[in-house]
Amino acid sequence: MFPVSGFFPAVLSRRLRFALCATVVAAALMAAPAAKAEEARTTGRTVSGLTIYPKHFFATPEHYEFLPLTSNHDPHHQHPQQWDGQDWDPAGWNADWTVEKTLNRLFENRTFAKQYMGGSKRVNNKNIQAHIPVLEVGPTFYKLSDLDRRRSLKLLADYTEVFGKGYEMIELRDWRSHETIGSYTPKGMFLH
Repeated sequence: MFPVSGFFPAVLSRRLRFALCATVVAAALMAAPAAKAEEARTTGRTVSGLTIYPKHFFATPEHYEFLPLTSNHDPHHQHPQQWDGQDWDPAGWNADWTVEKTLNRLFENRTFAKQYMGGSKRVNNKNIQAHIPVLEVGPTFYKLSDLDRRRSLKLLADYTEVFGKGYEMIELRDWRSHETIGSYTPKGMFLH
């Protein structure tokens, strides 16, 4: 570095020389960090400029698990006591109201369209006739809550005693497209 006092002409006043020296020294000191700032300006960033956050920034507890909120997740059997009293109990109904009347009304208001024994679509051999109970659900079925859908299907399955006859499931089909939308088993309702 050069001596600051010898750089300025002698004609300048002492106060002015001091101010200019301070400015030159400050500029020299500012130049050094600017070089470092230029090198460090991309620290913690990707090539495209996105910020890279440390892993502990989004850390979750070790016991954390994601549980999907779909009807195929079956909490009914994990904590069965919480579902006590959720099903319809015909014994508590009015004496004029019966299970038969309830099922007739469910078919009249198009919650259920029709029921029949159907062959499986997956069996291609005509000698093997696989029969499955099929329930076509109507447009009102889609307006019900999941709990009322399950209640109405359980009422129908209990009344017809379909699971006591050796069948393991009731296939649920749409009334319009006749496509399978799910199934009802002794473990509950499973929609696709």
